[in-house]
Amino acid sequence: MLIQVGGLLKICITKLKRGLREERAAFNPNPFTAEHEQVLSAIRGYLKVYIEEEVEKVIHDQQMLIFTNGIDRPFVRECEKQEKQLEQLITVAEREIEHTLTEYEKAFLTYAFYNEVEDTILRRVWQLNFFNVKKLCILLQAGQEILYTDLQEIYAAYDSRKIWKYHLEQ
Repeated sequence: MLIQVGGLLKICITKLKRGLREERAAFNPNPFTAEHEQVLSAIRGYLKVYIEEEVEKVIHDQQMLIFTNGIDRPFVRECEKQEKQLEQLITVAEREIEHTLTEYEKAFLTYAFYNEVEDTILRRVWQLNFFNVKKLCILLQAGQEILYTDLQEIYAAYDSRKIWKYHLEQ
């Protein structure tokens, strides 16, 4: 009897979780998304190319990373041309919908570009080579600029248990 109740409870919880996920997926609090899906699809294509180019730049020493010592965002990028790229993004959007964006729409795209896109670029870089941020915090100071290849070398050295134990004893 207890086993049957446990099985029934498991089925109910699974259905409840599935229902909650579907509700969350259906609810979209951002009116810009619903009104201008074609703009966002055009921008997604532009951003996909842009993100891959920026990831390549970070990995191949063309851009510096700045250490923030933050757990959720340990690094930020130093990118000189972001304003120009944001202007291009807005131009692509306006050309696609064939009218000028409102201030709200421009603010939305600016927020997405400087936050979500930057996070995506850094996440892609981390996916290509994972780092243990706690180990790096010992070596780096907040605000310090560093190349991606330097991070790879530091991580490779600290990945060795002998070196890590030695550093902890100091």
